[in-house]
Amino acid sequence: MDIELLKTFLEVSRTRHFGKAADNLFLTQSAVSARVKLLEDTVGVPLFQRARPSWLVIGAFKYGSKDGE
Repeated sequence: MDIELLKTFLEVSRTRHFGKAADNLFLTQSAVSARVKLLEDTVGVPLFQRARPSWLVIGAFKYGSKDGE
């Protein structure tokens, strides 16, 4: 598992926003989305509930740490 995928997941979890996470990681929003999708495919579960106005962390990582950190 690539550490950059985990960093991306943590930043989306922290900001609850793909665009803000992309800015903070100096990536495009599509790159962040692709990384999250790759991580979801790797672990075999969805990690976020796609709901507006923000994303909710779900799946195996939800309980792994306080506030996604």
